[in-house]
Parts: sequence; C-alpha cells; structure tokens
Amino acid sequence: MKFLLYALTVVALGSLAFQLYRLAIKKAALERELAALEAKIAPLSKENADLENDLASLKNSDTVLRELRRAGYAAPGEKVYIIIPKQ
Repeated sequence: MKFLLYALTVVALGSLAFQLYRLAIKKAALERELAALEAKIAPLSKENADLENDLASLKNSDTVLRELRRAGYAAPGEKVYIIIPKQ
C-alpha cells in the first residue's frame, strides 16, 4: 500500500512539475510578444502625440491662414505671384 501511495505522489509531483514547466514556457512566449507589441506602441504613441499637436494648432485660425498661404492660396482680392527659379 505504501508503494502505491509513493507512486501516486511521484506521478502527481511529476505532473505538477510538467504543468509548471509548460506555464513557464508560455509565460516566456507571452513576455516576448508583449515586448514586441510595446516596441510597436512607442512610435505610434509619438505619432499620435504629433497628430494631436497638429490638430490643436489647426484649431487656431491664424495657423490655418498661414498654412493656406504657404500652399499658395490667397485671400479674396489679393494677387498671388509665383516666382519660378531658373534651372
């Protein structure tokens, strides 16, 4: 009877050790995946912050007018002169 109890204990401990090993492997894989995702997040967060800054500046009418003038637009009644450099 003692032998059977010892055998069951060894089997149970072996099974537990195997499950812990599988969990450790899965944890390592998930940590690698998390690191990869965090590496993708960093540049996207910076781009998001830049876009939010652009959006905030475009809510200012002076900034919008300056950007429109830079693009070649003029206010009604103004004349636009385009200077073409020699090549």
